[in-house]
Amino acid sequence: MSDELAAASAKPGDWLVTAEQALVMLPALKPMTLRVWTFRGRLTSAEQTPQGRALYWLSDIDALMRGDVPTKTPQTPRPGVVYYARMRDGLIKIGYTADLYTRIRALRIRQDAVLATEPGGRDLEILRHAQFGAIRHGKTEDFDAVDELLGHVAAVRDEYGPPVITPRRAISA
Repeated sequence: MSDELAAASAKPGDWLVTAEQALVMLPALKPMTLRVWTFRGRLTSAEQTPQGRALYWLSDIDALMRGDVPTKTPQTPRPGVVYYARMRDGLIKIGYTADLYTRIRALRIRQDAVLATEPGGRDLEILRHAQFGAIRHGKTEDFDAVDELLGHVAAVRDEYGPPVITPRRAISA
């Protein structure tokens, strides 16, 4: 461990490390696991090296490996939407996603099949499933397209506008 790294440490016994250093120091850590934690927002970089490489708190990586919540990485949920999509069988799917573009591609539906979206997380999705539980198909996320649900979808679309479906890495002009 370099002297600069030791100097950057906020408390004795904790280090700011690059992903490569973490993999060497924690042999049980898999490279893909580190990427997944970063992608899902469970691990965020504390600083960057002069070369632009992310630095992570070693104690946060260790905590995630033990199944604990990191103490230094803020746990902010990824923003997401609850979506309403008309499926090929005519049913309405109510689901949650943080990446609508990727989700509709995974469902193999056309973009115009997404009827409406509203900002929210899994809690709102669960609330909507309960709200329309009487028309739900088993334990799926599929619901009959009855007037009550279609009226709700129209109200959501009126309030939040038409769904915006863009790739995550879309370059804004």
